[in-house]
Amino acid sequence: MATKFIVVGEPVVPTQKTTFELVLYLNVLNRCYSFSLAENKPENFKYVELIAMHFGPSNLDLMFAYDDPSRRDHAVLYLGRWNGGN
Repeated sequence: MATKFIVVGEPVVPTQKTTFELVLYLNVLNRCYSFSLAENKPENFKYVELIAMHFGPSNLDLMFAYDDPSRRDHAVLYLGRWNGGN
C-alpha cells in the first residue's frame, strides 16, 4: 500500500531521502488521554497528514494517520518525525 503524505491538504511526493517515523500515539482508552509508544509505521496507513512541526516541548511533529478520508473519525494522532524531523 502506498501511503499519501499530506501537508495541510496538499499532497507531498516523498523522495528516496524522505523519511517518516511515528514515535508516540494519543491513547484514548477509557478517556485517559496520554501518549504511548507507537506500535505502527507510516506505511501501514493510506494517509498521513502533518498538522504541526516541532509541536510542544517534545519538538516532535504532530501527525494524523488514517485509511479512509470519509472516516477520519477513525484516525490516530501521532507525535513523530516528518521528513526526519527537519
